[in-house]
Amino acid sequence: MVSSLTIKERALELGFDLAGIAPIGVWRDLDFSHRWIEKGFNGEMRYLENPKRFDPRLVLPSAKSVICVGLVYNAPLAYSTEPGVRSHEPGVRSQNATASDGERTTDNGQMASSSGEFRISSFEFRVSAAVPRAWVSRYAWGQDYHEIMRAKLEQLRAALEALAPGVETRVFVDTGPIVERAFARWSGIGWMGKNTCIINQEKGSWFFLGVILTSLELAPDLPAPDRCGSCTACLDACPTEALVEPYVMDASRCISYFTIEIKGAIPERFRPKIGANVFGCDICQDVCPWNGTASRQSSVVSCQSQNFSHQPSEISRQLSAISETLPSNDCH
Repeated sequence: MVSSLTIKERALELGFDLAGIAPIGVWRDLDFSHRWIEKGFNGEMRYLENPKRFDPRLVLPSAKSVICVGLVYNAPLAYSTEPGVRSHEPGVRSQNATASDGERTTDNGQMASSSGEFRISSFEFRVSAAVPRAWVSRYAWGQDYHEIMRAKLEQLRAALEALAPGVETRVFVDTGPIVERAFARWSGIGWMGKNTCIINQEKGSWFFLGVILTSLELAPDLPAPDRCGSCTACLDACPTEALVEPYVMDASRCISYFTIEIKGAIPERFRPKIGANVFGCDICQDVCPWNGTASRQSSVVSCQSQNFSHQPSEISRQLSAISETLPSNDCH
């Protein structure tokens, strides 16, 4: 019989930073996802309405366990909310959350220190700047993560098939009818944060998720305890108030949704909040105390080895191309 420990060790050997096993029956989380859809929080993302997302047995009838992995993509560079990157601007919800770089909440959610203040704002880059400046979401700074994750997951699947000939599997990296975060939460690799990201106590939230559905009945890991406590930094920081309550995001209000998902024009009432975010948004992760200094330091080696490090020349080229399409008097 194949042990869960053997599979997790193999996953780490292949270069994943996190690995855990979830049971197939995470029905409470999947029901939450279904009710989230019913409220219209998915906006125009109709693919999220696929019934298979709410029952993994519709994807693989023999599925009994889910292998979950994480691969860090953080880079040792400034966050979008740091001084010198964003200008401080009052009026973005409550500004009462305080923390300095690297500080974390204690188990009861209180800030470890009260020194420093989150710099939360929309970008205000001058048109006359010598070099066009805008923000591209951190996950898109390097090589396409789908390719890297898929290749590693296929290696893990091959190892699994060698250990258990005849096993049935399905591999997914953010593109199939699977609610990866639901299984990741139950696999122990992290808890669901109030910003709806999976957060790991040592790695923070800057990691990609991948899953393998398998017909093997594996011993599941225990879910990680929720360590968000009373912290509301992410809710306070979101310019569009997309985080309508802790653990609930109205994706149809999210800057990432506006700059990546929708096909038409951004609704006028949200345009002033977009700032210079041209592809995605990192604010709710940038302000999270669990993405502090320790998280960055533990991420550097993994990020660089996986080709997730930033490619400044390519990003600059893309931003320059975008700026050339804008009217000369357009601030963004």
